Amino acid sequence: MRDLFNSEFFKASLYQRVKSPTELIIGTLRTTGEYATPVGGEVGIYESWKRGGLWVKNYLIPRQ
Repeated sequence: MRDLFNSEFFKASLYQRVKSPTELIIGTLRTTGEYATPVGGEVGIYESWKRGGLWVKNYLIPRQ
């Protein structure tokens, strides 16, 4: 982290616009080319959430 914070790149970006999380993720995926769409029997994120959503709902219930 020290190397990152002391780098010229980091210092030169002072007062520059910060990307939104969406812009950061899309830019990273475009740069790395690591984006892959689900193939065949793989389920997407939404379908996985629907199948396993009950545990998510249980964690969102306020505890006393």
